[in-house]
Amino acid sequence: MLDLIRKFAGSRRGSIAVMTALGAPVVFAIVGVAIDYFMMVHIKGQLQIAADSAAIAGVKELSLSGATDKQIQAVAESFVYTNLGELSEKDIKNGDLGIDIKIAKEKRIVEVAIKQEWTPFFMQFVNSDVTPIKAKAQATTIGQRLACVLGLSELVPPGVQLWSEASLVAEGCDVYSNTSLPLGLVVNDDATLKADLICVSGGYVALSPGAVEPKPLTDCPKFDDPLASRPAPKVGGCDHLAMVIINQKKTLNPGVYCGGLTILGNSKVKLNPGVYIIHNGLLKVSGTASMTGENVGFYLSGVLTLMFFDSGTTIDLTAPKDGPLAGILFFEDRKALPLRIHRIGSNNARNLVGTIYLPLGILFVDANAPVADNSAYTALVVRSLQLSEGPKLVLHSDYKSTDIPVPDGLIGGQAVLIK
Repeated sequence: MLDLIRKFAGSRRGSIAVMTALGAPVVFAIVGVAIDYFMMVHIKGQLQIAADSAAIAGVKELSLSGATDKQIQAVAESFVYTNLGELSEKDIKNGDLGIDIKIAKEKRIVEVAIKQEWTPFFMQFVNSDVTPIKAKAQATTIGQRLACVLGLSELVPPGVQLWSEASLVAEGCDVYSNTSLPLGLVVNDDATLKADLICVSGGYVALSPGAVEPKPLTDCPKFDDPLASRPAPKVGGCDHLAMVIINQKKTLNPGVYCGGLTILGNSKVKLNPGVYIIHNGLLKVSGTASMTGENVGFYLSGVLTLMFFDSGTTIDLTAPKDGPLAGILFFEDRKALPLRIHRIGSNNARNLVGTIYLPLGILFVDANAPVADNSAYTALVVRSLQLSEGPKLVLHSDYKSTDIPVPDGLIGGQAVLIK
């Protein structure tokens, strides 16, 4: 027996296998910790991106007039879900994903904290604090920014619709659609839409790859009409009856134009500053006529009042600096029939400084040339915006270069991360 023990102790056969067997658990542990670590870094990176984007989105919403805590929270949560994908919905149902949003309106700060429960194979034995994985972001606003398109339609038609090679470029500003249906935003037939932020209460359809930039945020809370409390101008007695100007050079003054104002042929009409009330009739510019005016605003009063600018015309307008229509180019009567069509077909309507407010109407743009691209800023608050037949609507947000004010509720601050 002693001889057998001595032989076994002195034997070197199978030593590699024994050493491998003894070292394998250590190797597996090291590899496992490394895999866990990289997985943890990956998850934390995803959570941080989601938190950053949600904080930015939340503070953008906070900067808009009338935004409630519930709206801000809904927007921020939507960004978390969008960035984390379907996994986030499953995890939150299981209680594995937590989202905490804090809103400090007085400081204009939105904080988003996300934590995700995670069960690593090995790292929990090295450091028990690795789970849950946490990410936090804070954002605030500096300077100012503009909401340049707001489609108020909640059902039909879509709040924003582009087709037939139309283009909408919202430079430095945001596009919103309140339509809660899957077709809240429609971009078809080689049309394109670009903005800083695109927010849709329902869903969107874009048939061409890259037609919409950035990817729209869906399921956004409804954006209340920011001009709903703005009083309409008072309509007094008629100063003019069914005025028609044909092949004339004429200067007009503010007043009540009952039965409409029609400018035809090669007329050249200049508008003196003030408020022009178009009552129960068309505001129509046709042929090769031009209508120009600085610090002018139109109140489209009555159920029959529409505006039409045909393709050969020249339209050059800036909104009033003060008074009942300060910052507003066109103001539609809130008692008008819904879904009436107002048309901008002019191929020379490149300077439209101010806000077009059609709370019940459809703004239809079908020019074959750029529209509003020479304007310091143009904002659209309409029931529905529809672009067709190749127009390029360019909405700038350079409100600092003009003395035309932006109406309350359309302007906010530029969102930045501070933590």
